[in-house]
Amino acid sequence: MITPRVVQTGIPLPPRAGHADQRPGERLRERTIGVVDIGSNTVHLLVASTNGRHITPLLDRSEALGLGVEVDYEGTIGPDKVQELIETLREFRAAAAAEGVTDLHLMATHAIRTAANRDEITRTIEEVLELPVEVLTPEVEAEYGFLGADTDCPSVGPQVAVDIGGGSMQVSVGQHGEVWDCVSLPLGAARVANNFLPSDPPAYLEEALLVTYLANVIGPALPLPDANVTGVLGIGGTLRRSPQVLGLKPGDSFPNDAFDRILGKLRGRKACDIAKEFDLKPERARLLFPAILVIREVMRGYDFPPFIVSSYGMREGAILSLARRPLLRAI
Repeated sequence: MITPRVVQTGIPLPPRAGHADQRPGERLRERTIGVVDIGSNTVHLLVASTNGRHITPLLDRSEALGLGVEVDYEGTIGPDKVQELIETLREFRAAAAAEGVTDLHLMATHAIRTAANRDEITRTIEEVLELPVEVLTPEVEAEYGFLGADTDCPSVGPQVAVDIGGGSMQVSVGQHGEVWDCVSLPLGAARVANNFLPSDPPAYLEEALLVTYLANVIGPALPLPDANVTGVLGIGGTLRRSPQVLGLKPGDSFPNDAFDRILGKLRGRKACDIAKEFDLKPERARLLFPAILVIREVMRGYDFPPFIVSSYGMREGAILSLARRPLLRAI
């Protein structure tokens, strides 16, 4: 078993709590579980019924709060934005309770993970809402993402999962829900857009500089680049919108020229025009172009194996993992 490798800037991260898999053949009862992913660009609620192996989504909501922007520019998340986050979490808790969730799980990723005032933020949330916040390490975030995607799109051989969030990107290699190696890079779609593509539409020089930067940093950092992987799974809200640009749906295999075709359809166009044509929110449409540039460079590092966008990701993986924990404690 290869120890996960993480390329990550920011403050030291807490160790992950112990976890193990269920015993073979052990039956799990059906449960309703709710998780909230407090991300850099959006805060996302997912409530699902699960037996630890399969998921039936019951409620899926999101709010774009842009926490990562404040962290990038200020290093902290200000009190107004924290209050906005708390109000969103309060609404999500009520919505989850209406679906029968009694124990809502809050998970924070890159924005809160790297904020200088992250302890203050999590303490405030816990005091006001009486809900603990788990600040996920990049390793755990990658493991959840891989578990979710591998459950949705199981492979006969090793495969790569690429989770492009708002602030960071997790690249994992593994098989059968188990991560062999992973890396986290601060290359989330919102962060890349804000730092490299400020114009709308992005200028040619902006794109050229970003492409050069990605070529220099992604390839050398990829986990197990010489592994004979059978495919790459795309994860995350932005990548999940990419199939519709080509008239595909999640789960469809991309053609060999897919990324260049998508970039051709997006290049030189304003986010509002992209949003209108492909039925996207404008803030999501703006992130699609940089996300495709990032995933294309990851694909290049693995010599362009087959690519599929998964309908499942980190939140689904977290629900599957949570569904197995009570049984393990009982054992």
